[in-house]
Amino acid sequence: MFKKISLFLGSFILATSVQAFDATSKSVTVVIPFSPGGGVDQTFRHFEKWAANKNIKLNPVYKPGAEGLIGMNEIAGMPKDGYHISFGTAGTAAIQKIKNPSAEIEIVTGIKNSITAFVAHKDSGISSINDLTKMNSVTMAVGAPGQKMTMEQLLEISKGSIKGKLIPYKGGGPVVQDIIGNHVQFAAVPMQIVKAHIDAGTLKLLAVGSKNSLKDFPSVPTIYKIYPDWKDNDGFGVFMPKGSNPTAVKFWSNLLKEYMADPKVQEDFVKDYNEPFKFGSVEFEKVITNSISALSKSNQ
Repeated sequence: MFKKISLFLGSFILATSVQAFDATSKSVTVVIPFSPGGGVDQTFRHFEKWAANKNIKLNPVYKPGAEGLIGMNEIAGMPKDGYHISFGTAGTAAIQKIKNPSAEIEIVTGIKNSITAFVAHKDSGISSINDLTKMNSVTMAVGAPGQKMTMEQLLEISKGSIKGKLIPYKGGGPVVQDIIGNHVQFAAVPMQIVKAHIDAGTLKLLAVGSKNSLKDFPSVPTIYKIYPDWKDNDGFGVFMPKGSNPTAVKFWSNLLKEYMADPKVQEDFVKDYNEPFKFGSVEFEKVITNSISALSKSNQ
């Protein structure tokens, strides 16, 4: 009888320890699959400040390279204890599924999509998207899979009238640095990371990736007006290693749901030129599926 009770207590303690999770008990590692300063990093930083008010400390680890694949492989192989999560994009999840599907990740939720700013340096001689069609070749900076999708769609939808050379970078931050330095001619990046440079006159805003004109830039055309068949297939989301502690998955899911429903957060999203997603993994999976379709062509 004593042996049975001991075995039962041992099993109970083991099961309890496996399920136990307290995000305030220690620092949570957050993998960012790009260099600091880009759209993913800014999305994470906003959540980081919000979570700090709940005594949750998040420690970012930057793993840029291979279109986000290095970072996504990193999170897929991390402990499944709930203290390891990742902020990435639909594009990075798509690259993972295309290039290394055996390294599985779990979608917690999509968060938002950033309105794209199509920009050129003030001294580039480019004042509109139409100007790109007049050039023999244009260097196009690409810092993430979503930006790659944007550039490839632009080349395809222009039906050959735009001839571009894609220049890869390890994130939107380095892209911004090089277009400010006039080392590349054209980029399509989250509005929030270039707004200050547009306001300062360093960069020219050629078009915006929203269906309606922005009140801050009423004279700037939308990409949908220039190309009515335009499609946007990216967005920011949160991931965990596949098979992570169910209690932890539920915790992060509930916390992110609360975050996305916070009126102040929603206000910040709009202020920073972001369009919020509907909460949940199902909706974001649809975005990822679209990204897979768009990226498969160029990754065959």
